Amino acid sequence: MKNSALDSVEPWWRAQCILVDAQSYCRSFGRHSANPYHNLRHCELVGKVAVFYGMEQGLERNDLVVLGLAGLFHDFNHSGEPLDVLPDRENIRRALRAFQEYSDTRCLPTEHSATVRRLMANTEVEKIDGQIRFQEPVGHLDTFLRDADVSQMLFPAGRETQVGLAREMDLPFDSRFRETAVRFLYTVRLYTEPAQRRRAALRDELETWVRDTEPFEEAEI
Repeated sequence: MKNSALDSVEPWWRAQCILVDAQSYCRSFGRHSANPYHNLRHCELVGKVAVFYGMEQGLERNDLVVLGLAGLFHDFNHSGEPLDVLPDRENIRRALRAFQEYSDTRCLPTEHSATVRRLMANTEVEKIDGQIRFQEPVGHLDTFLRDADVSQMLFPAGRETQVGLAREMDLPFDSRFRETAVRFLYTVRLYTEPAQRRRAALRDELETWVRDTEPFEEAEI
């Protein structure tokens, strides 16, 4: 992983057998799909960013494990289609089905499975009148997963995966695309203090990223 901030998550993550097993399970399916962006790399990053924010906030182990699982599965087998072609609820159904199959084979604690399913369901987005609309978080843990999903650009690997997002949207990965992405990041609502602090601290770094002309590659997680 190429993120100095997220490096702090790695030892803890590797010590959680349940997350290592889930990650291995997801990887056995390849990148979930051939999607340039909504794939395993994205899911692993969301899971680890959610855990990072949770650690910063002092969440207990069980909550961190649930966030990691929800991140890993939240876009499992995503269609990669635009929202005006295929509603996101269909992607959520696919992801929930995949998690249920995994949960059934691993006999996860009932409270873990139920919470993960709820968190995943709350990641659904809609496109209304050309605007992206998110569901309102319904619980404390939802805010960490939501912030992780929308604020990946606050980490180097998250910025690198924007190459795939541009490709998936059939757009050039140029300064205009990066400027729009950063504008979204600074207008979207962030719920957790760790995400808010990190966004406030990285404005100069992100403005430099917008102007960068170096070629970009998708990050390995």
